[in-house]
Amino acid sequence: MRDEVAQRIRKYRKKAGLTQEALAEKIGCSKTRIALLEQGKRGSKQRLLYSQIAEVLGIPVYTLFRDEDEAEKLLLEPYKYIRKKLKESSIPPEFQEELSREMFNFVRWKLNDIITKVKEDKKTRKKKRGGKQRW
Repeated sequence: MRDEVAQRIRKYRKKAGLTQEALAEKIGCSKTRIALLEQGKRGSKQRLLYSQIAEVLGIPVYTLFRDEDEAEKLLLEPYKYIRKKLKESSIPPEFQEELSREMFNFVRWKLNDIITKVKEDKKTRKKKRGGKQRW
């Protein structure tokens, strides 16, 4: 899995037109760190770094861990499940669509809330370290 993630980081970095050095500078780590990640030599404890890389590359973080098609399927699964359960329920069809939309909007809102908290936490930690992150 680590090698697949490494390949995806390299693929999306090149697709974004960034060098290892440019990517490292944008996320506040060393070029060596990026090179090691792309070689699959750094792994499991890199969650924050992965999210920062994904943010700079303009991709959802899950695309580093799964093929885009697989990731799309994963995102659609909860929605399909909700739709299926609503159809099986005794809720009138005219309310099912609205309820489905509301549930989807709630999940999206909650995810945005979590992402905002993570970003705020990241900024707080960065300030405590005096600006740049040190890896």
